[in-house]
Amino acid sequence: MPTVSVVMPTYNAEKFLKEAIDSILDQTYQDFELLVIDDNSKDNTCNIVKSYKDKRIKLIKGPQKGLATALNYGIKVAKGKYIARMDADDISLPTRFEKQVTYLDKHPEITILGTWQEHFGRWNFVHKAKGTHEECKAELLFNCDLCHSTLIFRKSDFIKNNIQYPEGSPQEDYELWLSIYNKVRFANLQENLCRHRTYEGSITTQKTDILTTYHVKLLQKFLRENLHIKLADSDLDLLQRKYNPLSGKSEVEIKDYIIRLNKLFEKIEKKNKKFNIFDPKILHRTLKLNYPNFARGYGNIISTKYMKSLPIRVYSIGKIPLLSVYKKLKRYCYHLFKYIPLLDVEQHRNKTKYFLFKFIPLISICNVVSKNARIDLIFTGSAENNIIQLSYDKKIIFSAPNWYQNPKWITKVGNGFVLDLITSFFYKKINFSFRCIGSGNLDIWLRGVQINKGGHNKPILFDYKDVQINNKTIQSSQAVAWHDKPLKYSISVKDGEYCNLKLKYRRHIPSIKELIAQLTR
Repeated sequence: MPTVSVVMPTYNAEKFLKEAIDSILDQTYQDFELLVIDDNSKDNTCNIVKSYKDKRIKLIKGPQKGLATALNYGIKVAKGKYIARMDADDISLPTRFEKQVTYLDKHPEITILGTWQEHFGRWNFVHKAKGTHEECKAELLFNCDLCHSTLIFRKSDFIKNNIQYPEGSPQEDYELWLSIYNKVRFANLQENLCRHRTYEGSITTQKTDILTTYHVKLLQKFLRENLHIKLADSDLDLLQRKYNPLSGKSEVEIKDYIIRLNKLFEKIEKKNKKFNIFDPKILHRTLKLNYPNFARGYGNIISTKYMKSLPIRVYSIGKIPLLSVYKKLKRYCYHLFKYIPLLDVEQHRNKTKYFLFKFIPLISICNVVSKNARIDLIFTGSAENNIIQLSYDKKIIFSAPNWYQNPKWITKVGNGFVLDLITSFFYKKINFSFRCIGSGNLDIWLRGVQINKGGHNKPILFDYKDVQINNKTIQSSQAVAWHDKPLKYSISVKDGEYCNLKLKYRRHIPSIKELIAQLTR
């Protein structure tokens, strides 16, 4: 009797099947059987399987009712103590079975064990799944953190709990985990032991729209049945992470979305305290971790405990921040050393505070609205192309929402001349990461800004240097830019590609030649 039964459903899988089977035969742990459950393939799939003379490989005619039915049938006929999942276009690294069997033997309380998974081909990244059961369970609120073709599970636990994949479901694995999270325990080894192929024509690519719709419906049902949160169909955009629901929206619509998102996250925590479904600390950490993905870069326009606000201006001596300014809607919050609250000012409302603190030296050095650099990331190509932020930076401005294309910069409170003059000599750094959805050209525009002072527009010239994309320098020497005459760069990007933008900027410091030219006008 083999210890491991590998269940591999196939349907017209000839293109990558041999590579998948070879990766199983190359395992350092050899006590297994490989069950190829074929769903009436029309190509050369069956002949490829029959070409192997290894007695451990068994070609089985499947029930021909879809993936979930094939998996349930494979589990039923498997003889092994452990069931290993494997897709016909993926690759298992040589030590996968050895390490997973060793772990399961030492941890009888774990039923389902996965690993990290490298995605390669159309998209390239490593899915670093959470390690513990409580972390995996909390992550189910947003996505499936159990990489299906990395999993090994105990057959006896499936039989004892009458666990079966839901037949007819377009998302059979995720739906199953949501239904059994309180019956069995999950875990993931914290290393990459599997490679998942992404390519045009793969099943997940063909049914993306179906999966996205079904995914949010599953979450709506889960929230209703487990946390007693009744989420209206009109609020399902809050659970959708594949497409950006804020693309092309107005400022009012974006603020409404963020308010609804905050209320949902807060309600999840509140209900969890009552029903005790998740570990409270892990749930809060998971909410904070996932919040930026759903806020789409606008999380700090409303004060929230799920996203740490970044200052719109920091005054420093060397690397020591002396005074920081945060903006929360129409309020400007002044902090000493970033952390010590000093003053809140409601713009143009409280006249007494406004004029009083304008003349206090410590406050008068501070701008209400920072003259940050303006950077536009413009993604050309098809209509669905988009950019998803992986890290947040107040200085990055996207061009997609119309109201954000031409921000209204207003004048500062207090003159701040001396400190502005001193800090102008120092460059500030930007380090920002994002992922591209769709292929095409990514245009990067570096601008100066234009503020409104006394009813008149005042342009401010900026210096930029050391501009890098993915650690490749595209502009090393200093260059200047006006708000209407940006520095323009363009790079070609592929769907799913991860990018990192680094640069330095400051208010322009005129050269001696420029000063002489101004004086001689």
